[in-house]
Amino acid sequence: MFDRTQAIEVVSGTATYEINLRHYTFQKGDLAIVSANSILEMTDFTPDYCLRAVSLKSDADVAPYCMLVKATDTTMEIGDSYFALIDATLKRGFNDVIIDHLTAALREEILVLYKSQEAVLHTANNRAQDIFNRFLSLVSQYSSEQRNIAFYAEHLFLSPRYLSSVIRNVSGKSVMYWVELSVINKAKIALRYTNKSIAEIARDLHFDEQTTFTRFFKRMTGMTPSAARD
Repeated sequence: MFDRTQAIEVVSGTATYEINLRHYTFQKGDLAIVSANSILEMTDFTPDYCLRAVSLKSDADVAPYCMLVKATDTTMEIGDSYFALIDATLKRGFNDVIIDHLTAALREEILVLYKSQEAVLHTANNRAQDIFNRFLSLVSQYSSEQRNIAFYAEHLFLSPRYLSSVIRNVSGKSVMYWVELSVINKAKIALRYTNKSIAEIARDLHFDEQTTFTRFFKRMTGMTPSAARD
């Protein structure tokens, strides 16, 4: 999990990630912004995979997101130029003001490129896919507290029945599959990267009892939270 929003340039190689329930392939020349509090897991990578990253000022009260811009001559020129400037500035002596301006400009460059690529892709996209994407963003943000279809349907201005139908048709999985997958990913991150007790993690994820959380975890993973931590 990132504790700060990151701007990323892939220098070489290829890697696949699961970020906020979605699958991404990062390749040489790609640029990306991955927000703070994103749930990120690398699932595969080539031996030559290498990236460089710089922290950005995090968005407040925004759902976790990943903006991936696929490699072009423009992305490589922008990434190389900005990261070279940032590196040179750091070597001359850390300057908060200059670094803040450079990272803010890099963020805007990536955002413009992302919107441009998304506009092209959207022409081949349909409403169902758009609903699915927005649903996953909501799940990443709210699954710790909200685990009922009605909540997500209301936020998407849809009926629960229609939302269930769309998610099933697009993904082949149910609404609750995605919600529970998000919860279990958050549980795994907490077990792996924090010193919180299992009881504290259960409370953070809004389980009434630790035993309820343990049963849920075992049903989803085949092992107890204690075993997963060991």
